Amino acid sequence: MVLNSHYEGPLGELPAGQALRRILLTATPLELSASFLAQPIEVSTVRDEPRRSPGGSLVPRTVLRIGCGTPAPTPRRPVSDLLDGPTTAAR
Repeated sequence: MVLNSHYEGPLGELPAGQALRRILLTATPLELSASFLAQPIEVSTVRDEPRRSPGGSLVPRTVLRIGCGTPAPTPRRPVSDLLDGPTTAAR
């Protein structure tokens, strides 16, 4: 899925961000996963291709892959690896 906006700069970024929020919040209760594909937007030689695809006037903001998947656990480091000193909560 390519998320586009009609305008460059902040005028297009805000509605694109709001649309992205709606997409992700709609996908979550449906147990769909989303991953972002950065290269099509960040690399200038590749970025022009999505711009031509929908008709030339839209500005591509992000490319998403949405589908069913098994959630992968995110590895976490122990707090003791991150903090110096005691790790007990202050009262």
